[in-house]
Amino acid sequence: MGNNRILIRAAGSADNPLGMAPPPQELLKTAVLILGTATIVTSAGIFVLMEIRFNRLTARQVRRILLESRLLPLLDENAPQMLWSKISKADQEIIEEILVDQTNSPSVRRANAVRSRIIALGIFDRWLWDLRGGTVKQQMHACVRIGAVHDPRGVDALVAAVKDPSRLVRMAVVVSLGRLKDPRGIAGLMEVAQAPERVVPDLTLAAALAACAENDPALLSPLLKSRGTRARVIAAWALSEIADARVLPNLLPLIADSDPEVRGKSARALARIHNPQTIEALAKLATDPVWFVRVRAMDALGRLGDPAGESIALKGLEDPVREVRYRAASALRQISGMKCGVAMKVLATASRRGFSSLISEWEHSGFLLEVVRGLSPAQRKKYRESL
Repeated sequence: MGNNRILIRAAGSADNPLGMAPPPQELLKTAVLILGTATIVTSAGIFVLMEIRFNRLTARQVRRILLESRLLPLLDENAPQMLWSKISKADQEIIEEILVDQTNSPSVRRANAVRSRIIALGIFDRWLWDLRGGTVKQQMHACVRIGAVHDPRGVDALVAAVKDPSRLVRMAVVVSLGRLKDPRGIAGLMEVAQAPERVVPDLTLAAALAACAENDPALLSPLLKSRGTRARVIAAWALSEIADARVLPNLLPLIADSDPEVRGKSARALARIHNPQTIEALAKLATDPVWFVRVRAMDALGRLGDPAGESIALKGLEDPVREVRYRAASALRQISGMKCGVAMKVLATASRRGFSSLISEWEHSGFLLEVVRGLSPAQRKKYRESL
């Protein structure tokens, strides 16, 4: 019997499968005490660190307010250049932030004066130096600040920095080139768009390209012929914000592009160009095998508002995809308005499904309110009939 008890104890149980003796109660108390103490110490440490950081930020903000109130002598044309060299490095950093903020002043005269002093005091030269050979953090700060001052040297330095090994620096370079809106920055942005590595989001890159080519959209034409699909998508996306008749010959071939996103973005760009060739191109895109390309074609027709697009929108009401039908109804409303004649055309040429799409669009656009306005007390007979 005693041997059996030994065997059972050795084999263990469901609660203690290894048959090990439970830990002493004192050991558990010690473990809980250690864990509790560690938690309290960690919490206290975090609180102290947060308090130190808060105090530093507060002191810096107070110092910034003080320096901002005394900044006028630095902006004076007669201020001695040596004044800047006598300021501590920490104060120089704060003053640079203040100056960069003031370049966005609604007063053009004030903004230009600040930019002039940034260059005269040698601050801009230091930013250029940091961009070319500083740490990643210094390079990023330099990129952001260079983007606030229009100077050819800054544009050239940013374009050269698009090959920087740091992804963060390249991202900052693209943003700053977009802020400067200088056509000379397009070469660097094109290089980023055609690079095999996707460092910058397409939307950011397209916005920067559109900003730099705003006055001459044709500068983006070479990118439309790129072998890389992403580069063509970005170029067409940028042109959807700035396109004009000068880029129409380069946009038209995109409606036959192998990539549906390129075709869809080209429709958005065509929406900015009033030309018979534009309507013909959108008519082809309206029958594209990919549904979202047809959606964008209908949207472009609505934006153009050209009466020649009415027949294309009418055909779009028969599309098997609901979203395309709704965009076709929207285009038809923008082209021809909400008139009885339009509804009669739809009833004559489209199915019940297409007519329902049209009525849904009209209702969404306030058609019932238009009817109510027509039944005003000035038209006594119709007004009484509506009661």
